Amino acid sequence: MGWQSFVENGKTAGTTGKNLGVEALQFSLKSDKIKGNLKARVHVRQLGWMDWQDASKVVGTTGKALSLEALQLKLDGEIASSYDIYYRVHVQNFG
Repeated sequence: MGWQSFVENGKTAGTTGKNLGVEALQFSLKSDKIKGNLKARVHVRQLGWMDWQDASKVVGTTGKALSLEALQLKLDGEIASSYDIYYRVHVQNFG
């Protein structure tokens, strides 16, 4: 399916009901007032855990048909003491 547009404020990223896995993600922080970064690492089918990296870069793989199986996010720097991250995912056969 390829890259989709960024979403925000609780909107769904990806697809539902199409039996398609997510291969890669990219995130964006919208704060210039507090210094810090969003870090991410993913577990990729057949490859295992990838290293932590800046989440504004692509996390996962592209063009290899290897689905993400797990995701971890964390805030780094000054922003980590001011904000928390909340996210939820839909997992095949679990909801």
